[in-house]
Amino acid sequence: EAGYEDPDDVVNFDDVLAQVVAALTDLRDRPRRLERPTIYHLDVGAMYPNIILTYRLQPTAIVTSDECAACDYNSPDSQCQLDASWTWRGDYIPASAGEIRQVRRQLEVETFAPAEDDDDEKEGVN
Repeated sequence: EAGYEDPDDVVNFDDVLAQVVAALTDLRDRPRRLERPTIYHLDVGAMYPNIILTYRLQPTAIVTSDECAACDYNSPDSQCQLDASWTWRGDYIPASAGEIRQVRRQLEVETFAPAEDDDDEKEGVN
């Protein structure tokens, strides 16, 4: 499978797992955060029409190698397979100071209540 790593092959799996569990536990226990978040904005919406038109992509056109191997039209001289090499053609547009201030102000006034315990509902107490 693409992107799958066997946990036994990862050298520091336990260390990374402990870090992730600690971060999630801290987030659960302290939902009101005081850290200043790092804000990223990536506008990829404009890329999709160009990619779809260039490569004639449709949901049914994107197949796995297993589906391709089982296809009736699969042959060495078939023209249906397109091996695309993807390259980055993006622009880096950092947020302006005003946009950053606006997002920070919005984050400062927003509050997120901690999740309520469902113990009462599980026990049938209303």
